[in-house]
Amino acid sequence: MPKHLKVLKTSARIKLALGCLILLFGLTLFSYLIQFIQGLNAPISGNSTNREYQWDGEFNLNILIGLSSTSLISLNPISQTITILEIEDQTYAEVQDPAFKQQIEESFGLPVDVFLSVNSFEGSTKQFLENVKSNPFTLSYIFKEATTNLTPMELIKMWSLIRSVRSDKINALSVSLDLPQDGVDNIIKDKFSEDKISLEGATIAVYNSTDKSGLAASAARVIKNLGGDVIIVSTTKGDFTKNLVSGDDNLKTSKRLKQLFAPECLRQSCDILDKSFS
Repeated sequence: MPKHLKVLKTSARIKLALGCLILLFGLTLFSYLIQFIQGLNAPISGNSTNREYQWDGEFNLNILIGLSSTSLISLNPISQTITILEIEDQTYAEVQDPAFKQQIEESFGLPVDVFLSVNSFEGSTKQFLENVKSNPFTLSYIFKEATTNLTPMELIKMWSLIRSVRSDKINALSVSLDLPQDGVDNIIKDKFSEDKISLEGATIAVYNSTDKSGLAASAARVIKNLGGDVIIVSTTKGDFTKNLVSGDDNLKTSKRLKQLFAPECLRQSCDILDKSFS
């Protein structure tokens, strides 16, 4: 075989091998990129279950936070304020415990969106927030030390919002779990209401179609504390097998209530206007 044909064949083989290597490298890189993107929307703590919705910065973010003490904080992206509700006698509470989350929600009539535990931090919640504001390296510290069901993207947005809030816009108050409900609700409505819900002023009806009494009243309490205008709290004989939220999809109130009570309605239509209520 002529020498120049051998050279051409060898060159072709080298090009084919290089092409295969480049393709393999590209596929591997693409796979890692997909995993990285998916990881940005998964809880940071591997043992945390995925949540039904993610915080997009449109509404308040209510965080049950465990440091050397336990607090419930609300980040308000509209008014650029942070409210700290220091929970008395709960120093050793496990904020990632679903039963404790439920206890806090029932006691304060307020939804808890996420939890954040940083046991290595010695100090109050306000000191923690001030540290975040003054030290740009706290983001990596939180990523390393925190146990949380926040996603990386949510944590970055939370960190950025905290740093943008002025120190005089961080308010702290202490509340006992034994405080009467009326007193608690007055505080929550004043400090934790959702600006977009309050401003829209949409009227809301809450119905209970189960045989368990009190569910509608409990949901109505949460909605009122968020600034919602609840005009009807009643029962219905409608044939419902799950929570539904129906209304004007253009309303921010509708979106927030779907997040809290019927996340499935964020992904599919939950039109119940054609069903009868009695």
